[in-house]
Amino acid sequence: MTPFSLAIQGLYSYRRFVTAVNGRGGVLIVGAGRYGRELARRLRRRPELGLEVIGFLDDRPETAGQTCEGARVLGPCRELDVVLGDRRITEVALALPEEDLDLIEELVDVCRESGVPVSLVGITVRKDDQGSL
Repeated sequence: MTPFSLAIQGLYSYRRFVTAVNGRGGVLIVGAGRYGRELARRLRRRPELGLEVIGFLDDRPETAGQTCEGARVLGPCRELDVVLGDRRITEVALALPEEDLDLIEELVDVCRESGVPVSLVGITVRKDDQGSL
């Protein structure tokens, strides 16, 4: 299975437990690079999953305010806690490069504190002996 198939399968499994305002789950994708755009394309092609891409977060200045795969870039990655105030967001998909493990760990913590499930897309993450990413 590809990372995208696993991510979509994970999001779909979670969707069974989600009750969103309009009956659809809202996915926020963190990272508007290759993996994030591909995930958005695949979700858009599978409306039967009931998952709608609410938007992206991305740190690259050239993406600010732009539309990417039909969804707007809402701000930089570290604004995740602010953006999670949108009650339509029922899942966060982190589509960041493996080199950003410190940021990924920080964002996973924000999601946990907010009670919003999070998925990792396109990378392999290993835990150390203490259970940290």
